[in-house]
Amino acid sequence: LKIPLMMSRDAAELADDVTLCILFSRSGKFIPRKNVHRLCTEINAEGNGVIGVSTFLAPNSMLLIGQKDTVQRLKERKGEITTERISVRLNDDKWPPLHTPIVWQRNITDRAQFLMHTIEGGFTAPTTPLFSMATGDFNPAAANQVASVTESTLNAIAFPTFVADLIKGTFNAIIDASIQQMEAFGELLSNVAKTVDDFMADNITDNNARDWVTGAFPARYTLNASGDGPQLEPSEDLTDEEASRMRRTLNLGEDADLSDVESVVVPAARRHIAQSRQQMLSSMVLMGINRVIVTRGRIKAQMGFRIDTKDAATASASKSFDMKNETKARYGWFLSPVSASTKTTVAYVSSSQKDSENEIDVSANLSGEVDLQFKSDVFPLERFADAGVISGIQSNTANPAANQPVTSMT
Repeated sequence: LKIPLMMSRDAAELADDVTLCILFSRSGKFIPRKNVHRLCTEINAEGNGVIGVSTFLAPNSMLLIGQKDTVQRLKERKGEITTERISVRLNDDKWPPLHTPIVWQRNITDRAQFLMHTIEGGFTAPTTPLFSMATGDFNPAAANQVASVTESTLNAIAFPTFVADLIKGTFNAIIDASIQQMEAFGELLSNVAKTVDDFMADNITDNNARDWVTGAFPARYTLNASGDGPQLEPSEDLTDEEASRMRRTLNLGEDADLSDVESVVVPAARRHIAQSRQQMLSSMVLMGINRVIVTRGRIKAQMGFRIDTKDAATASASKSFDMKNETKARYGWFLSPVSASTKTTVAYVSSSQKDSENEIDVSANLSGEVDLQFKSDVFPLERFADAGVISGIQSNTANPAANQPVTSMT
């Protein structure tokens, strides 16, 4: 406060013939500052007083202080500033003409700058204010971060990588499905092309045969699992009808001993199961095993990105200037002494309040869509096996003459 107080007397004396006014637009539209400065310069050039901008309150309002009738002349010529409707309102109080060219008359600015260099102080540069009452500068902190936030968000999302993975995943799924179909068909074809004994050795076990016998004749055979391995034992003798049916089913001769379960019945049952299963699979192969063929498709990937920022700043300022002169005098009689005293009090108070609010909201979403069209067709058997293998598969069916191989539709 040392320097402002040293300048206060000059500032108070300059306030004697100045008038303060506020220039504002009720519509809230921006007032061109260059035009205001130009008009003030033209009025000052007339040589009858000085006027200048003291404070920018907002983009659509500002305070001006002028000597003599300069404020009135600016009011009369306000139409030269803008075509928008603006108003000038005068204030009857006396205000020190701070921040205006009027202070140049007493060299207040230069003297204050000189004194600022002679006082102790730090060498840390002050931070830039969000909103300056003197210059009207506004720093949108959230909006200034849009570029960096957008860049970091897009890098984190990695949309090109997302699209590449979507295409790669779709392609791999189609290839894997085709390979699995071909592997399954190849394994099936290998089994049905074998002899019954080879098919039995690879796919049917003695335990499968024992389970089949106990299921077909539950009252005559039981499974004993108390020994080293499960054994099939007869619980009752078979009737003649049951014995005849078993011989026909298992393709055994009339002299086959059905009481020798593990040596006669189990091997015959095992071969019967193998032959029945191979006949069924052979018929399926010749009828045609369906496969899925992708004919066309569409892959769609899209990204939505939105960033919203909000910067709001409010500023309020108040100034008060008070100058008080107090004079006291005392007179005596005759030769009594005369005493007098004068006291001048200058008070200048300036206060400002600034509030800011910054918000940034980022949202992003990724979506991928795969649309595949396919058809069903049979495996081309002739491409997997020659005529001899196909004839062997046909002979393994229950009715070879009725099981002609189906050719592919493509």
